[in-house]
Amino acid sequence: MNLHLVRMNLHRENLIRFARKHDLLASRDDDFGYVLHAWLKAMFAEAAPKPFYFDTRHIVCYGYSGTDAETLAENAQAFADPFAHRVLVADSLVGKPMPQQWRIGKRLELHVRACPITRKGGTEKDAFLRALDRWTEKGETPDEKPVRAEIYRQWFEEQIDPGILLVEHLAVEGMRARGAWLRRSRASSPFGLRVIERPEAHFRAVVTIRNAEGFANLLKRGIGRHRSFGFGMIRLMPAT
Repeated sequence: MNLHLVRMNLHRENLIRFARKHDLLASRDDDFGYVLHAWLKAMFAEAAPKPFYFDTRHIVCYGYSGTDAETLAENAQAFADPFAHRVLVADSLVGKPMPQQWRIGKRLELHVRACPITRKGGTEKDAFLRALDRWTEKGETPDEKPVRAEIYRQWFEEQIDPGILLVEHLAVEGMRARGAWLRRSRASSPFGLRVIERPEAHFRAVVTIRNAEGFANLLKRGIGRHRSFGFGMIRLMPAT
């Protein structure tokens, strides 16, 4: 299956109306992650781009999909709910096929908005808070106290298979820790509530491709958890 990068402009006011109609704004989801998740599903069903990245400033959504932009637009025109369809700016859905073969040794710059959490015993927790727990258990030695940015760097490095990518440089360019209400789909309703911890970090990395197929799969999958909610999409730039 070919991977396509798609881009679409959205009407801010109509997106907010869609969120209100489905009672999504009560989620305290100030980055619109769940709103976009629900809207993309309403528009494109199982072909919804995932992972995706939402530019809240310009109201633009980018994502990777196994379906090309023209087919996505045609299917949305034919099958999407009109209330969801009016969110999309007319003729703004465009895309391109991603390379089917990546060159071994190619250097790239990656930009990733990720959710640095870990799971233990079925429970998700901010990777930094988990590190603080371990520090407390060991006696809280002052010079061993975890640093949030460094813990997030370690978390990101653990997400990258060194057999696929060689990480030459990695920087944490922004982060914030906050709680959020997310929604879990149920058979009776797509908008059931649950509460999770959801930190956010923005990473920039310079990498070299070591395994072309593995890198293509990583692009398709994304990095970390909650990729359905606007985290984990790898955005590419030329390495300088």
